Amino acid sequence: MIDFELSPQQRAIRTMAREFVEKEIKPIALQRDRSPDHNDCFQWDIIEKLSKAGFRTLTLAEKYGGPGLDSLTTAIVCEELAVGDLGISVIIAQTVKIVQMIQWVASEQLCRKFLIPFRDDDKYLIATCSTEANTGSDNVSGYPDARVATTAVLDGDEWVINGVKQWSSGASRAKLYRVLARTEEGNAYIFVPSDSPGLTVDHIHDKLGERLCPNAGMAFNNVRVPKENLESMLGESKVGLDVWRRRMRASNAYTAACNVGVARAAYEAALEYAKTRVQGGRRIIEHQLIGAMLADMFIELEAARLLYWKAAWAADHDEFYDPKLHTMAKVIASETAKRVAVQALEIHGGYGATKDLPMEKYVRDAVTFSHSDGTNQALRVKTAALLAQNL
Repeated sequence: MIDFELSPQQRAIRTMAREFVEKEIKPIALQRDRSPDHNDCFQWDIIEKLSKAGFRTLTLAEKYGGPGLDSLTTAIVCEELAVGDLGISVIIAQTVKIVQMIQWVASEQLCRKFLIPFRDDDKYLIATCSTEANTGSDNVSGYPDARVATTAVLDGDEWVINGVKQWSSGASRAKLYRVLARTEEGNAYIFVPSDSPGLTVDHIHDKLGERLCPNAGMAFNNVRVPKENLESMLGESKVGLDVWRRRMRASNAYTAACNVGVARAAYEAALEYAKTRVQGGRRIIEHQLIGAMLADMFIELEAARLLYWKAAWAADHDEFYDPKLHTMAKVIASETAKRVAVQALEIHGGYGATKDLPMEKYVRDAVTFSHSDGTNQALRVKTAALLAQNL
């Protein structure tokens, strides 16, 4: 029997997230998004409030002092936060998914080394540094010859890392990095603390949308970390599909949830406007063309949400896990977000194109985030490869 009813705990957490968004995020999101200097969009105060509310540590296991929430409940929170602001939601989504990956893959020694300080520091963010100028979605797609340029060479009991990464979400403010590097044995993820000598912020991207989450390029110049900071050795034969199947189970589901949140914010604004705006003697929602637009938006939103719910739930249930669920969830949610955001702007008429309303922000956010966590083209290639392998 299939049960789509949320548990009392899930409903309570969703309500808590909604109340947090109304009180803490919506009042500041639009103003910070429009800061002339993109470096001013991110502010620590909201991270500290998210930490105090428990959102930063949602997936931290109970044995490390966290609540150890499941992936579905966590994804629901990501959607709620994205209704307030996409960038803030992305910061939390990235943090909770990396905590999950560390707990799933890393040794107990490494978990305690990094996750206990993470628990105790309200400003402790974690970033993944994978993408480079010439390498990114090819790793997602599963191309067998995909190799990163960043190198990690063993020198005694230390890894020496050299290279430059791009587009790392929250990297300019993180305290720990999972760095994808090329070793003699193949690609590997290695933990690098932010205070490591030789690690610097190369640049911070000035983005069209998702501006409250900084994306940065990070430079590694003879950065040395202990040999035991190796999280996992991927190996030549495992680069791409196999790696993402095992380690990125909930990642695309969280990304999909964030996209649904943006789409929902735009849809709800358009629905409310259409119920009050009068043209031709009646509310515009009563005009068939506008009503049909809103109906399509609602249908797509519901479909995208159900798919990310299924993907997030399956991430925690090995017997039902299907890697195609996660690629599909991200693709449909991100493309829904773009369509819904544009349609919501159009329903507002000329007002939608002004900066008096947040409609143009929703469009910018939806467009900016559509290629994150793997481009939709790469995820389609990955899905096709999985179909070819009967997986």
